[in-house]
Amino acid sequence: MGFPENTIEKIKNKLEEYKISYIIEYNDGKVDKKNFHKLNRYEEFLSDSKDIIDNKIKIDLIVKRIKNLSYTELLEVIEVLDGYLK
Repeated sequence: MGFPENTIEKIKNKLEEYKISYIIEYNDGKVDKKNFHKLNRYEEFLSDSKDIIDNKIKIDLIVKRIKNLSYTELLEVIEVLDGYLK
């Protein structure tokens, strides 16, 4: 099981564009690798991605909690948010 050749090329191009080191092992035993050493930006992108995911999880939890509020509680939250955002 693998990826279509054109997909692999697109992924390789993106990895190279962003200076992310990679190793691709093909079914026929061929290995394609690129090591950007000190230019490697993997950790930078990983950290940014984790922040985005953490924020999305927090937002999803807040939305769930808001959906469970009574009408009166919801009005109170809206009032607080409105005051905060002014």
